[in-house]
Amino acid sequence: MTDTPQPNPFTDVNPYRVGERLDLVGHRPGGITAICIIVLVLGVLGLFSGVLKGVNVLFGAQMQQAFGSIGAVTGEQAKVQAEMQAAIAVEMKRFIVANSILCVAQLVLCGALVYSALKTLGLKAAGRKLLLAVCMCLLVYEVAQLITFTFQQLSMSPIMELYMPRIMKDPSGNNAGAEKFGQVIAKMSILVGVVVQVVWTLIKFVAYAVAIWYLRKPQVIALFEPRSTPDLLKPEPT
Repeated sequence: MTDTPQPNPFTDVNPYRVGERLDLVGHRPGGITAICIIVLVLGVLGLFSGVLKGVNVLFGAQMQQAFGSIGAVTGEQAKVQAEMQAAIAVEMKRFIVANSILCVAQLVLCGALVYSALKTLGLKAAGRKLLLAVCMCLLVYEVAQLITFTFQQLSMSPIMELYMPRIMKDPSGNNAGAEKFGQVIAKMSILVGVVVQVVWTLIKFVAYAVAIWYLRKPQVIALFEPRSTPDLLKPEPT
């Protein structure tokens, strides 16, 4: 009588399993790792930005009034700066509901983004599905955020153009050049703010779109499918 052959512990190949091959179970492709790390970074940055946005929504007007005159050289400049900050605070109240909704949505979505990215790194099927859904929601959020920010900045443009020339007024009395310079500063500050926001939004939009495209690839979906243990087969008859 011959002994029953035992599986090799180093290869885990059972001679009674016909056609069995080694499979890299749990192997995570570099594409998934890269995408998860990118969205993790975006999620953490979004949480930090959301907290700051919440503080600004709750206490922005008070902080503007408290620090509005910092940097003023003369009493007249301090007075004009305080008036400008008060006007901006009034204008900001028009957007408080929209900014509050966007703030809560950003905190929830970015928190879910971090959680789902960590789960996806572990090749959890639920993590991939959640990450896919969150990225889709973030595409909509980023559009809404950009539209709100742009309208908000444009609404402040007349205020800046009105007060900046007065703040830049030359004490010597030669105010023609100072007023023009103040108007340029006002317009450029609004323009630069909008351009920076558009570029940052496009970067995030592309990152989320690529993540959605990659996570929906059939070969990627297959990595998250549950793997069943192969059945033991009887040895082939001789």
